[in-house]
Amino acid sequence: MKNYTFILIPEKEDREKIESIRMKYTGHKLVDALPPHVSFKRRFWLTDDFVEKDLKKVLNEFQIAKITLLFNRVERLDDTTVLVADRGRLLPKHKQLLELLKGKVITKNPKWESESFKAHLTLFRNSIKKDIKLEKLGIKKITFNTFCLYEIDSSPTRSFANKIECKGLH
Repeated sequence: MKNYTFILIPEKEDREKIESIRMKYTGHKLVDALPPHVSFKRRFWLTDDFVEKDLKKVLNEFQIAKITLLFNRVERLDDTTVLVADRGRLLPKHKQLLELLKGKVITKNPKWESESFKAHLTLFRNSIKKDIKLEKLGIKKITFNTFCLYEIDSSPTRSFANKIECKGLH
């Protein structure tokens, strides 16, 4: 069964900053085989009467503008180190997407959606144990200009991510 996610990808300059930080601390520029991103719709799979072509249609018809998120802290979430953003401007759009997908997809961890949605960008997984301060990273805000649909590895290794389709945001 294929697993999917909708993500927001930063502009090239911001993406390169994040990749540089990852290289400095871990020696790898990617986490979970995905480019730096904010998960807009967490891992899910399709119901029997909804197909990948329908997901592409949702991606292309969903209205979201280019957005700059302000990151206010670095936090540990289970085995990950993340940048946490103010979700205020993003939450209404997240809920709108959830509503469009309601009854059409099954979410792996629905407890982290809607009011529990935490806008975050994963910096590292498993590899960094010490506290890292936001000021030291030099990232306070990141502009996201691409909205994508990816198929992602359903196993715990998270070894692959296949880009299905993306659209630029203006």
